[in-house]
Amino acid sequence: MPGPIERKCYAKINLALAVGPPVADTELDAGLHPVHSWMCSIDLHDTITIGRADTGQSSYTRVDETGSPLAWPEHEDLAVRAHKALETHLGKHLPIYLKLCKTIPAGGGLGGGSSDAAGVLLGLDDLFELDLSTQTMRTIAASLGSDVPFFIDETPIPRPAIVSATGNAIERKPTLDARVLLIVPPFDCPTGQVYQAFDRLGLGDSFARSCVRINLALEHMDLSTLENDLYQPACVVRPQLAHLRDRIERASSERVHLSGSGSTLFMLNANTTSETLERIAPGCRVIDTRTL
Repeated sequence: MPGPIERKCYAKINLALAVGPPVADTELDAGLHPVHSWMCSIDLHDTITIGRADTGQSSYTRVDETGSPLAWPEHEDLAVRAHKALETHLGKHLPIYLKLCKTIPAGGGLGGGSSDAAGVLLGLDDLFELDLSTQTMRTIAASLGSDVPFFIDETPIPRPAIVSATGNAIERKPTLDARVLLIVPPFDCPTGQVYQAFDRLGLGDSFARSCVRINLALEHMDLSTLENDLYQPACVVRPQLAHLRDRIERASSERVHLSGSGSTLFMLNANTTSETLERIAPGCRVIDTRTL
């Protein structure tokens, strides 16, 4: 019987992100937004430890890097929800103890919760020797969130990919070696609110053009043309995000990008130091990392 399993759950950034208008013609995907995103793992991770519970009752310990309990309710945590979703799919109880130590900033568009959920699914598959198919894992992953399937296909570190449709179409791409400076503001961007703002602004009409732009950027490995269709709606939800990005770009003379629906900003292969960024953006957490 396999012993306790420890997994690193890596963060991601959206090097580029195109978003279309919500789907209306299929029952399964109705209301979801099609995406076309160049996603890449980065060297920043949460850690999960999973073991079988001797008592038959599951328990969850969720802490940040300081050891403090996480602020959001247990039943809302994607790692916990992944465990419940797999039990529902199998129709049986899988008693575990789970420890989640979070280092990836939450609510910042870095996919930490999604990566944790994928790590739990993969860890449970190993721990209970379930031998689930990749397609089964993808289906369960997609029910938890559109970013989760990206972390399912390859372990321990998913290669970059073009993620399209509603997050369930994944085409792996060559690795990219780049320095990444993350700027994490002291506020989040609620994903649902950002997509609602996207719809109100009517930005989905440029989806096809945005997809072509991303494909060309990937073909030529041209990082200078990268854009995120959710930047404008994210700034509607959090106007201070636009002020922060403008201040950093003016002070550094370098481009600043948004990951996912925000609020994390990032710079690629920047000449700026993390110390300089901390002075430019007081109150923000700056993380100097790399793509994987």
